[in-house]
Amino acid sequence: MSFRQISEKLGQSPWDCYLDILADAGTDYEAILTVGTLFTDEHLAEMIGHPLFCLGVDTFTVKDSGPLSEIMKHPLGFAGHVHYLTHHVRERGTLRLEEAIRKMTSMPAAHFGLWDRGLLRAGYSADVVVLDWDELDDVSTTENPTAYARGIEHVLVNGVAVVDGAEHTGARPGRHLLRR
Repeated sequence: MSFRQISEKLGQSPWDCYLDILADAGTDYEAILTVGTLFTDEHLAEMIGHPLFCLGVDTFTVKDSGPLSEIMKHPLGFAGHVHYLTHHVRERGTLRLEEAIRKMTSMPAAHFGLWDRGLLRAGYSADVVVLDWDELDDVSTTENPTAYARGIEHVLVNGVAVVDGAEHTGARPGRHLLRR
């Protein structure tokens, strides 16, 4: 049942309904994870096209095995950036590819004060994704949220290969970053 349907039944706006459900959950608000659409493509295009917009994906990823494997997963955790590129850049033409990449890399790095990141520049730490633009595809769904995107063949984190030929190498060179 959608928030619109629930809100009509309760005689409330969808937003009031959503906020009441969150408030009723109290400290157990994490049990109220929603999967849905809060914005239309037109809303998103307007936001994404704004000069101050930089991309952030507000979800998490967890393994399919181990102590956290039962946590509800969302497709954005595995393919949010790919969806941004394929849907909003390639299909809708909201941004040029170069601008979309800037809004994913140097712009958020500067926003968070990570001054030696976000650009391919001498002396900077760099994470690099090598992709095939024509093959790039977000195949994750709410039914299969952990499906890896197609078209990403190589990923380097701090100069170390972590994905090679679309397979994880086992390397884990990433580290926590502190704002400076």
